[in-house]
Amino acid sequence: LDTVFNADPGVVDEHGLLADAQRRLQSARAAVDRVAAQPHGARQVEDVERAISSMFAVVDRLHVLSSAQINVLVSADREAAIPAMQGQVLIDLREHGGRLASNVMAPVAVPGAWRDEQVRAALQTEGRLLELWRLAGSHEAVFR
Repeated sequence: LDTVFNADPGVVDEHGLLADAQRRLQSARAAVDRVAAQPHGARQVEDVERAISSMFAVVDRLHVLSSAQINVLVSADREAAIPAMQGQVLIDLREHGGRLASNVMAPVAVPGAWRDEQVRAALQTEGRLLELWRLAGSHEAVFR
């Protein structure tokens, strides 16, 4: 990403966002490692959820960067719009597939910790995945 941003800094402060995302990723990874290092019986569901949410926050920050780069690409080459947007949909499919699994990770890490919020988050993520899958399929004719 640094190479791309050095070549075309664009409108968004990519260096600042990337540096922020890297700091957040280090912190989030440390939180995940701290929870994982705890004995299974000593883990608190809130700690697991906080660690997972901090990883989600990093990806959300990076999404700002990818959106900015797609805008730069499309403004330079209109024909790149559909493949760029399709790529973003596929990236989002992958991300939300991982999030669906993460929504149920806290109860796996802390047995008996199922809560309504986790079920709701999993259902919302499932809905998002289904919508992204529909959207990806609607672009299929473009690539024939």
